[in-house]
Amino acid sequence: MTETISIYLAGSIKKGHENPQESFWTDEDMLLLRKYLSEYAISFLNPAFRTDDLSDQCSVFGRDMTQVFCCDIVFVDARDRRGLGVGAEMMWAKFHKIPVISLSPKNSHYNKEKTTLLGKALLDFCKEHAIVIQAWAPLNRGDLCHDKMLNEMGKKHGKTAS
Repeated sequence: MTETISIYLAGSIKKGHENPQESFWTDEDMLLLRKYLSEYAISFLNPAFRTDDLSDQCSVFGRDMTQVFCCDIVFVDARDRRGLGVGAEMMWAKFHKIPVISLSPKNSHYNKEKTTLLGKALLDFCKEHAIVIQAWAPLNRGDLCHDKMLNEMGKKHGKTAS
């Protein structure tokens, strides 16, 4: 029997008036995820698939947070700059120990090759002042090192969950 996982797709919701260059989750993105995770049955929780009234902000926020709470993984589309709602979804997931994965290609807003601090390259500044850069709370402070799904995915690639 195939294990089912639910993935919440965080990011922008295409409403029709946005910049056509902005990124949104597409059918092709979901097909790619299904192909990559073919050993699982995937249920996508996509806030773009909705029938509720988008003008009722309380309803929209509550619905999205409920979907985050019910998912196994939050996958954030960070190919473009995101707003406060996505940040709240990420914090809600973190609070409930739900893994958050971010799609942020090199030189995008959230994955810059050269980050600066007060006009100076941050990496150079850190090296110059013996500052070590490390991950903050990697994999939920180790709580996810024993997660069955992460270990299975790691095994497939010759890695461990840690």
